Amino acid sequence: MLFGGPVYNEGDVPSHVLAVHQGRDVKFFPVHQIIFAANCATLPYFPYSASCMDNLSNQYTLPVVNLEVPSIGSFHVLHEYLYTKNVNLLRRALTLPPWCALSIAVLYRLTEFIRNLWMNACALCVVDSDIYIVMQDMYVAAQCAIREREIWACLLP
Repeated sequence: MLFGGPVYNEGDVPSHVLAVHQGRDVKFFPVHQIIFAANCATLPYFPYSASCMDNLSNQYTLPVVNLEVPSIGSFHVLHEYLYTKNVNLLRRALTLPPWCALSIAVLYRLTEFIRNLWMNACALCVVDSDIYIVMQDMYVAAQCAIREREIWACLLP
């Protein structure tokens, strides 16, 4: 696959492109095989990669690896976390702004998003305990917020 994007330093060029599938939906993510191999116990076969760059067009030719996931919509958060290992960024990605948290429907969507992220992490057998701890903490916080909103809804006329 040709990947036109930023000009990478020689050692930073992605080794592959993940074609992440959920049913018929597909999203493409440039990745370094070593990042995923170091963090995920279950991966499809990654073919040999000799990334080639066309200097005239700044396009790279990379092998494509198909990856079926339970939730394509939350994969970008998992992808970012595997690269950064930043639990604070992960927490921010799983936190609603205060003005959003007032809606029970929005809170339910957040819990669904966290559950979908968890399903992706489990499907790839991510071997990082911090991601599971943060997901659990944020899921519990969202569930508590939902219960609190439901209680207030019952008390108010």
